[in-house]
Amino acid sequence: MNERIEKEFQETLAFSDKLRNIGIFQDITAQGLAEKTNYPVSYVRRMLDNFQKFSIAHFEPALDYVKLPLLSALVGIKTIHPSYDEELAERLFKLDFVQSVCSVAGGEAWSQIVLVRVPSLKELKRLIEEKIQRGMKDMVIGTQTMLVYKYILDEQFVYPFAEDLQENAVEPDSKDWAIIACLKDDAAMTLNRISGEVGLTEPSVYRRIKRLEEEGVIKGYALFRDWPNVPPEKWPARAICMTRLNIDKLDRFGDELLRIKGIGKITFVYKVYSNYDIVLNVRSPSMISLRKFIYEDLSKIEGVYDTRTFIVMSFKRRNWARDFAAAKKEEEKTGKKAKAAAGEASAAKAV
Repeated sequence: MNERIEKEFQETLAFSDKLRNIGIFQDITAQGLAEKTNYPVSYVRRMLDNFQKFSIAHFEPALDYVKLPLLSALVGIKTIHPSYDEELAERLFKLDFVQSVCSVAGGEAWSQIVLVRVPSLKELKRLIEEKIQRGMKDMVIGTQTMLVYKYILDEQFVYPFAEDLQENAVEPDSKDWAIIACLKDDAAMTLNRISGEVGLTEPSVYRRIKRLEEEGVIKGYALFRDWPNVPPEKWPARAICMTRLNIDKLDRFGDELLRIKGIGKITFVYKVYSNYDIVLNVRSPSMISLRKFIYEDLSKIEGVYDTRTFIVMSFKRRNWARDFAAAKKEEEKTGKKAKAAAGEASAAKAV
């Protein structure tokens, strides 16, 4: 990069950080962002153009996972030998329902930590036992699954204190999931392009998006950094931390953490069924500031008595919503065939 372009790139990165620190936006047009950030519309429009020019950031819907028919889990994986780590990460990344793969360092336990979103416990069992344990037995010697039972923060959305996993009020069909997948690619995608990809008219796409927003499935829109397009020297230090807390302090942990670190520096905070109580993904500008957070901030939150840290060496993220769209489409197709077969049997019986 020449000096002028480098300066513009740095300015765009800084602006994206400001948006990420704000969290969720309801209006991601230049006008809407200008009103929220108090920047001139012309400046915001230039920054949005730069997001595409440099391919460093895009908006995605902030989804309320409590309202969706899915389960989230983290899977720690131990390899036979460190030399397999890179190839294993690539194989894991290609599996359905995988959202992200982190190659980590932190003792002898795991080399990979995988975040998955699955439609059912049956699918989670199939993914872990068939696809990972048996399908990758040439590289994998052990796994540990941590099932999320409460979301504290995920994708910039801070969950209400009382919101727990419950009977899902919303059941998206295959078209809804296909639209969500398009929005996860780029929430600024035009209705015309989405309609072409999902096979619906523009008014139908618009109505479905509005319904998902009104039902609370889409809480708003958050900015996500496209890290592969950012020079490695500008990447933050990232870690996955697992903590044990006194039971009576669990419900206050999220508030204390966000007060210290802020939304923009945390990817997720979950309560999990595991030998640890909380799992969180945090990033800091440097290893020095990350160390300060772990040893001086996190460890001093009231109730925390044990923490295990995995430093993220590499990170890949994929659009898992497309897997749900395909699975739902297949389910709908099977349901139609079963219904047709039942109708034919009923008609034959009547004759």
